[in-house]
Order: sequence, then structure tokens, then C-alpha cells
Amino acid sequence: MSAATPRTSYFIAQQTEASRFEIPETSSHLRSGMAVMRGYKGAAGGKGVGLADAMNVVLAATFQTTDVFTSDAHFRMMRPLTAHDSFRLLPDDL
Repeated sequence: MSAATPRTSYFIAQQTEASRFEIPETSSHLRSGMAVMRGYKGAAGGKGVGLADAMNVVLAATFQTTDVFTSDAHFRMMRPLTAHDSFRLLPDDL
């Protein structure tokens, strides 16, 4: 499955804002996720980060945690939106 493109992300945001559909529990965070995507636009060899990774960053801040369950190695370059220096990637960092 391929990552969401910025165009796809903007489509989702537009449709959510127009109340055409609702994304449970995450629609209020979508704009923050897109800001995270913009912040890492040149990362990962110019590919940037996808919406799923960006939303994990936002949701970690929302739930005030740095623990993220992922096997995605490039997630190590990402920084929390909180005062913490890095994420703890599970299960690798147990």
C-alpha cells in the first residue's frame, strides 16, 4: 500500500472541512498532521513523510506520550511535538 500523497491529504482535509465526511477522533488533528508533513518535506531522500507517520506524531502529542508502536526505521528522524528529544519506538526500544 502506498503512502498518502500531499494531494490526497489536502483532498481529505477539504472534504472533512466541508463536512462531506468525518474522520472519527482524528479530523481535528488533520491540519496538524499536514503541518508535520510539510516540516519533513525534504526528509527520507526527498520523499518526505506520509500522512500515517505525521498523524502518529500528532496523536502522540495529544496523548502526551513518546511511545510509538512502529517498525518504520525512518521514524527515528522524527521529533515529538512535545518537549521530549525523541520517540521511543516499540518494540525495538524495550
